[in-house]
Amino acid sequence: MLDVDQAGELKAAFRRGHWTNGQIKSLCEEDVLSRVRMVIEGTAEIVVKSVLSLVATVKVAIVGAKKTADCFIDKTRYCYRDADLDGWLPEDQSIQPESKFSVQRLNTPATFKQAVESFLGVTGDIPMLAKTLRERGCVTTLPTIETLIEQQEGGQDVDLRTNGYANFFFVEEKAENEGEEPSVSVVSADRGGGQWGVSVRRLAHDSEWDTEDRFFFRNKTL
Repeated sequence: MLDVDQAGELKAAFRRGHWTNGQIKSLCEEDVLSRVRMVIEGTAEIVVKSVLSLVATVKVAIVGAKKTADCFIDKTRYCYRDADLDGWLPEDQSIQPESKFSVQRLNTPATFKQAVESFLGVTGDIPMLAKTLRERGCVTTLPTIETLIEQQEGGQDVDLRTNGYANFFFVEEKAENEGEEPSVSVVSADRGGGQWGVSVRRLAHDSEWDTEDRFFFRNKTL
């Protein structure tokens, strides 16, 4: 039973949320209230609808360290290099151990956030998703992206799109303040007119991407 104060709080909450009488009645039917309680307590199983399908798995050998400023500067191969790469990312790109990438395509247009939630199988805000990407080893380095582009250009098919559509990679940003956890940005590499353009966007960028684009999620576990 609810006491008078609790009943008043609940009634006010319904009014703030613009609930209809029919919606309130539905809330009281069968086990709906018990399932709502499980969500509130964090014990409910949250099913994330998949918006991705696996295209391929690509293995990559160890890739050495490099200065961020020295990545994507070959003008015979790259026609555009986003200046935000230097502003958002660490000055030094670390060595990446031997690893593999899960190459995914969208089943329906979706944002970065929706694609990440689908791949990870969890929902959350941007800081939580960025932390999970890092902890699960899904982020990569700029020299590794360069290596994949070089392999594709050299005749080895590593499932990069070369027809103007985007190839998305998740990279670690530099922390804004000392002691803070870094976030994650998304590097886009696309090839058009025989050369590549490389840009970077925030994970929170809310554009929906085409089903012809590709997402490269690194997984350090072979």
